[in-house]
Amino acid sequence: MNEYEQLDHMSKIPDSEIMKEPHFYLPHHPVFKNSSTTKLRVVFNASAKSSSGKSLNDILHSAQPTQESLYSIILRFRMYKFVVTADVAKMYRQILIQNSHQDLQRIVWRNSPNEELSHYRLHTVTYGEASVPFLATRCLQQLALECSDPLVSSVIKNDFYIDDLSTGSDVLLEIQKVQKGISDIFSQAGMQLRKWCSNDERVLNSITPDEDPHHIIRFTESKESLSTLGLIWYPHADCLSFQMSDSFRHSHFTRRSILSDLSKIFDPLGLVTPVLIRGKIFIQELWQSCKDWDEVLPEHLQLKWQKFSSQLSDMKNLTIPRRACFNSLNFELHGFSDASESAYGACVYIKSVDEDGHTHVYLLTSKSRVAPMKTISLPRLELCAAVLLIRLMSSVLKSLRVSPSAVHYWTDSQIVLTWIS
Repeated sequence: MNEYEQLDHMSKIPDSEIMKEPHFYLPHHPVFKNSSTTKLRVVFNASAKSSSGKSLNDILHSAQPTQESLYSIILRFRMYKFVVTADVAKMYRQILIQNSHQDLQRIVWRNSPNEELSHYRLHTVTYGEASVPFLATRCLQQLALECSDPLVSSVIKNDFYIDDLSTGSDVLLEIQKVQKGISDIFSQAGMQLRKWCSNDERVLNSITPDEDPHHIIRFTESKESLSTLGLIWYPHADCLSFQMSDSFRHSHFTRRSILSDLSKIFDPLGLVTPVLIRGKIFIQELWQSCKDWDEVLPEHLQLKWQKFSSQLSDMKNLTIPRRACFNSLNFELHGFSDASESAYGACVYIKSVDEDGHTHVYLLTSKSRVAPMKTISLPRLELCAAVLLIRLMSSVLKSLRVSPSAVHYWTDSQIVLTWIS
């Protein structure tokens, strides 16, 4: 809290203004996280209701962020030869709000229990308020609009997810230019980009040094990693992995605990869909056999889940190459759909040829659905899979900034082909 005051992110309210209307007081508490560069964070609760029965979030407009989806950014992240990541230091606290609105962000604080409570107003947008994601990302969009360099402007507009940057290029000089341009633009706006990381040491060597020990992150071993948009990225080996719990053990298994375990696996591109769909099918089985969320599962279902969850834990050893495209000017997309009586799914592969003439084929993305509990014929499920493929391919084409040389859709169902034709 002292840092807030020293940086002019909050100020003490004079006694003569304490009763000024309108105002709202935000409850707050500390959160400790040893794994973060910021060990202690202050969390403000804008959803806490006042004596009026309303919270600040109840009266704020909750517009959506103005950035592209996480899915699109990660998908493009796999297309480049050279990539770079960074984040904006204390982004929310670099964005001022109007003076007339600051009294809606009041807090009380004292440095020790022996002191009287003092009243403060926060000057910057506050994490946890309904309008903040839009306000913060709209500021970044404004930086993009004011940027005279089309390439740098495009990266600011399209490759930030909240305060995290993940971008790249197939040309080394281009990514170095982008890095410098973005740093200059944000510096002029009073923001600092830090935690720069890249899969190529030459990109990091071109970054201007800073006193901040977290300004540049270098990895010299293939086993060293960092979190990038929810995935684990090994920059030295340039491959992706997944954050996995060491175990999924509970004193007892219920539908609630199992759904919680399965939800911990973040796989936005569907790179491990063949594994996770088995868990989704099991959840459907629980829905039919267990009526209550906290009902302990029968022994045979517990054993079935324990066997599956032990295999899930092994996925932490799975690594997938980050780079999927080796020629952004000439590549093909191949989409496949299929179905069974339990589930149906679709996947998109990317095929490209590198400068040495070697062909590379990688899974780019996939999606799956559990078959409805109401029995549907297999041909109709195959048709559902084909529809899912069309939508998936549409998302891929919309996310990529370059057009493929060819797009192919594949199904092994003659009935579906007949229906479509």
